[in-house]
Amino acid sequence: MLTAKERSVTIYLFKRALVQLLYIIFWMIVGFVLVPAAISLINSNPLDLKGLLRNTHVGQMLFFLISLLALFGYRDFKLLNQNGISRKTYWKARLLAYFGISTLGQIVGILFTLLVPFQDSWNRSSIYMEMYGKFFANPLLNILAALAFIILAAYVVALGGIFVGSIFTLFTRKQRVLIFVALATLNVVGVSFIASSASQDSFTGLARSILKLIYFLVGDASRNATLGSFDPTVPFIVILLAGIVFCYGSRIVIAHFKLKSE
Repeated sequence: MLTAKERSVTIYLFKRALVQLLYIIFWMIVGFVLVPAAISLINSNPLDLKGLLRNTHVGQMLFFLISLLALFGYRDFKLLNQNGISRKTYWKARLLAYFGISTLGQIVGILFTLLVPFQDSWNRSSIYMEMYGKFFANPLLNILAALAFIILAAYVVALGGIFVGSIFTLFTRKQRVLIFVALATLNVVGVSFIASSASQDSFTGLARSILKLIYFLVGDASRNATLGSFDPTVPFIVILLAGIVFCYGSRIVIAHFKLKSE
């Protein structure tokens, strides 16, 4: 059960995240719909609204945007902590708020796919349904499993955003810049190493091992299953384990938050 303070903080953080999300979506609509529509009107070239709707994947877009918003939570923490909210209460409320916003985002995405004309069917637009939608003999079980997986995956990715964002909050602005530069450099070096080693037998063997691991993680360890009949058990377990790590990892990191003047 939530205390009155935890409930009020959760509602506050949920509303904050929702307002930020709507603000981003508004400017995306301006940039990708209204501006092209105005240009098309000026050029007497009608906007292809049908094609635009067909290529708009709301669930996947919200999946990305919410996980991106989850990275940035220090300002909320600072404001709440200065008003007597403990780190534990902030952590619990933030996790609950992002569970709500992640669930809402995916439900909106599914409804958009089902109700808006010109959209592909949910079976075709959902990655889960494409890969695992025929695993159970009962279609209703497949739909329920898909809903559970989609909402869980969206929430766990948001948890990952909270965890990673919390880690970066521990560093100063200058340190964060240095870390980003180091990671970018490491990425370039890694890509160069892979490119230079691609023809070597040892790398080929490693690539095969990685490919086997990927097939195992997506539920096709035998590599004989047809698309749509993959086993979702391993993906569910992986996501649950990742969620547990992100959840308790963020708890440990947030416990070390300090108020900063920057």
